Amino acid sequence: MALMLVVAPLVISDLTVTTAFGAVGVPLFTYLLILIGVRHRTRLERIRQDELRQHRDHLEEMVQERTTDLTTANQRLNQLARAKDEFVSNVSHELRTPITNIKLHHSLLQQRPDDHARYLSILEHETERLENLIESLLLLSRFDQQRVTVTFAP
Repeated sequence: MALMLVVAPLVISDLTVTTAFGAVGVPLFTYLLILIGVRHRTRLERIRQDELRQHRDHLEEMVQERTTDLTTANQRLNQLARAKDEFVSNVSHELRTPITNIKLHHSLLQQRPDDHARYLSILEHETERLENLIESLLLLSRFDQQRVTVTFAP
């Protein structure tokens, strides 16, 4: 819709506004109020857009900081997961060794009863080794659950 303002030559207080629907007479004072209102509204819209832009920029900075924090935390979790996997692998190996020796010497004890003293000695040693490993794991678990108080002494 095109607005065309035509000032009537004899009447200063009125304006004729020509629109697509025809000419409309508008008092000059009303037209000025409308014009001032449009300019004021435009200025307010610019202020509001600036505020929104600043708020958006601030939110983007916060998101970037949070993303960096989450990336760092994720890397730390991946390191911890690798350490846990390595620990479980080592513990599994350490537990498997005495169990394998116990099975082997139990079988040898059944097949060769004449060497039972030697096999029983090895079985006792491997059983103690297994017991120490399990006790160490339980102690580690208690430390992890903070159920054990650590006291350092020289």
